Amino acid sequence: MTQPDFEQSGDDAAFRSLLEAGLDAMLVVDLSGAIVRANSRAELLFGYSRAELLGRPVDSLVPHGQRSRHAALRHDYGIAPHARALNAGLDLVGVRKNGDAFPAEIGLSPLTLGGHAFVCCTVRDITARTVAAEALRSADERMRFALHHAKVGFWDMDYATGRVQWSGAIESQYGLLPGALGGTFAAFVDRVHPDDRDTVVAVIANAAKSGDDFAILHRTIWPDGTLHWLSGAGGVILGKGGEPSRVIGISIDVTERHTLQQQYQHAQKMEAVGRLAGGVAHDFNNLLTAILGYSELLLAELAPDDPRRPDIKEIENAGRSAATLTRQLLAFSRKQDIEPSLLDLDAVVAGMRLLVERLIGEDVRVVVRLGSESVSILNDRGQVEQIVMNLAVNARDAMPDGGKLTIETALMEVDAQFARTHVGLKPGPHVVLTVSDTGVGMTAAVQEHLFEPFFTTKEPGKGTGLGLATVHGIVTRGGGAVTVYSEVGVGTSVHVYFPRAVEARPFVARATPASVRSIGGATILVVEDSDGLRKLAKRLLEHQGYSVLVAANAEEAVRLFAEHAAIDVLLTDVVMPGASGPELTKRLVEQRPSLRVIFMSGYTEEAIVQHGLLTAGVAFLHKPFTSETLGRKVRAVLEK
Repeated sequence: MTQPDFEQSGDDAAFRSLLEAGLDAMLVVDLSGAIVRANSRAELLFGYSRAELLGRPVDSLVPHGQRSRHAALRHDYGIAPHARALNAGLDLVGVRKNGDAFPAEIGLSPLTLGGHAFVCCTVRDITARTVAAEALRSADERMRFALHHAKVGFWDMDYATGRVQWSGAIESQYGLLPGALGGTFAAFVDRVHPDDRDTVVAVIANAAKSGDDFAILHRTIWPDGTLHWLSGAGGVILGKGGEPSRVIGISIDVTERHTLQQQYQHAQKMEAVGRLAGGVAHDFNNLLTAILGYSELLLAELAPDDPRRPDIKEIENAGRSAATLTRQLLAFSRKQDIEPSLLDLDAVVAGMRLLVERLIGEDVRVVVRLGSESVSILNDRGQVEQIVMNLAVNARDAMPDGGKLTIETALMEVDAQFARTHVGLKPGPHVVLTVSDTGVGMTAAVQEHLFEPFFTTKEPGKGTGLGLATVHGIVTRGGGAVTVYSEVGVGTSVHVYFPRAVEARPFVARATPASVRSIGGATILVVEDSDGLRKLAKRLLEHQGYSVLVAANAEEAVRLFAEHAAIDVLLTDVVMPGASGPELTKRLVEQRPSLRVIFMSGYTEEAIVQHGLLTAGVAFLHKPFTSETLGRKVRAVLEK
């Protein structure tokens, strides 16, 4: 095709000026696709001189893979009859003289000069824009990834209209499917827990007035009835006149953290109450020792038909009941002596079924469902039985008109997620004991205090309030946990989690102790700061045939020890004013290594050892003690 002679065109000079004035590279292409005009910016962009560009096929400036598309675009947008202009917007790839490719944006316009048809191509290098767009896309992708995996929800509200845009994470935090939350602030408020709505609305309204950022913690109830805690934060964007324009915020589900925090605070409270309970039990045990001891002495001295015996027997019975109460306190405070062994929980529960049925009564049906696999735990059999009985009694009291009591055992693999939300539990295999009733159920307010000692909803005289406190103390000491689910009018389920042990061993009942016999000629030095206990111990031991010396403190004991060379046994309290029992023992044993020693305390041996006052394995007598337990301990030490 013969190229048109622009030099002969009166429009050529003006057209040249327009080409050079353009801010982008500009090429004029004839119907065959050859370049007939190019401006200086085209030379800079493609790296060719103007002479090299003129007559070159324009497709040579495009990668091979895009040349057919480029030809079609020229035809559609510039050469075909009634062609339309495309000023900008098509993205292609250009190729420089050195072979480097670059992203380009092109505009195509039909052009007629000298009676001939052409296409004017405007080319712009959009490398910087593409890099920026990719950086923005990557940043947005990273942000979305971070928000998604951190489970952070995002919302944006038009303050004037109340229209809100939610992210999918926000809706999932309310237990809803995408699009179910609605697009208004009012729809959001409806999902907030009724007791928290006024606070949420007030916080956001105050922030809108002041322009300050805000933070808020509130609850929501999912469609399945579960309660969730959400923590939110946001800020207000003000308009030109200072009025609130938009409110933007984020939200995360902190139910797990909130639950764990509550459990930790509860554990701290229980620990403090446990220390108090242990101290009370220690002092109470001193009183009970005197009550039981003197009752024994009086009963031993009275004739079988003495009319005063029934009264004294009632005093003794009351003392023994009080001793049981202190044992419950010590179990709650984790200061009770235990003898853990490998137990098959199924065997323990099955062995208690008849006892539970007799205790519960005929109007309550007892259902026992045992697991199909071995459910072995390491615990004290007596304490496990106490757990079952306490839970069964509570269940019975919750069903005054009868109902059903279900006792179940099962295996459960505690994962890291479950362990994080239950203080004291560690991931791994566990045995779960579940005791459920169809009783009256409990309110949330009652459940908050369930494990506190002496807390009870029963009538005065109908319970001590130590049942669940004892269960909590026993289970948590063994590395387990207790959870309670209850609904008013539906019933209650208590779940007790025991760490699973390797294998079970048959339970062997303890032998009944033989009668206490004294060893003639033995002399015992009793060191006790309590005047009543000191006198009682002297009388009980003398009644069994021992020679007894008494001292109120370590200083007096050292003097008596120096004056009497025939002392065989030192019976000393652990905690005393001045020098302690262990300190006294060290001094006396240094003088006479053959001296036998018995420590006594209202605390337990385990607690004393943990506090570093005694070494494990020493002879220990727990208060309150009876004449029989005292005599048996002394004889065992003398015979050892």
